[in-house]
Amino acid sequence: MAWGSLTPNAELLKKGLSFDAVIEELLYLVGPAVSGLALAVIAPGVALIIPATFVLVGGLLFVATPTVGAMKARVRHAPQNGDEKLTLRPLILDARFVGLLLPALIAGSVAGLLSVAVPVALAAYGGSAAAGIALGLFAGGSALGGLLYGALTVPGSPARQLVVLSVALLVSTSLVAVVSGAIAVSVVLVVAGLFFSPVMIVTYVAAHTSGGAHQQNSAMTWVNTSHNVGGAAGSALAGVLIQASGVPAAIGGIALGALLLLGISTVLSGRRVGSLSEPVAASEFE
Repeated sequence: MAWGSLTPNAELLKKGLSFDAVIEELLYLVGPAVSGLALAVIAPGVALIIPATFVLVGGLLFVATPTVGAMKARVRHAPQNGDEKLTLRPLILDARFVGLLLPALIAGSVAGLLSVAVPVALAAYGGSAAAGIALGLFAGGSALGGLLYGALTVPGSPARQLVVLSVALLVSTSLVAVVSGAIAVSVVLVVAGLFFSPVMIVTYVAAHTSGGAHQQNSAMTWVNTSHNVGGAAGSALAGVLIQASGVPAAIGGIALGALLLLGISTVLSGRRVGSLSEPVAASEFE
């Protein structure tokens, strides 16, 4: 919602969200390194208090900005035909919006899968140190991908971009199952990372548009929820499948499941069921 207020057009919104994604990935990349250095000189309990303090101060500074202060509550109901009231159709009940959420869920599942599979895959090739570097390179590739996507003019509709980027993310991630060694896995993860942030950026931009003037917060919240659910599910499934069948089978199985979800997303996104932000009579949902 804040980015929508700061960016007057779709192109600037894309650039703003790209910058946001890059900062997030850089924090993901730098955070573990800074934490490791901090633990060398301070107690673990104090090390946990420091980032918590940063989160609290950052949150307070965010809500104190003029952009957030200028936001006003929007009226959810509007009169029509005298006494009848209108309410907006919940976004999650729209098939096209659900189709939009599935790529975010897929991206989250990829992140969750890698967080479990990479340490296991590199256990004999440098252990946790090699896994940390490889995952850091994935975050670095994602930051670079976000910068490139924000700087370039990418052809095609958001729905088509999501399909292409999600397939590229899944295919490149699946290569972890067929390569060996820290260097090879790291190279694969850099390439896979190039597509991670763009998937999320396109999803956020499309969700911002789908939310219309009154449901942007709801739309963005659903995207975040889908990504987090995907991350949790990916981690859990990866753990179970790796224990049962090994890393290659786990990666292959989750990738195939993600491709199935992407197919469902394509079908749902192509349905025409009315405007996502179209007001409907309140009685329709009672």
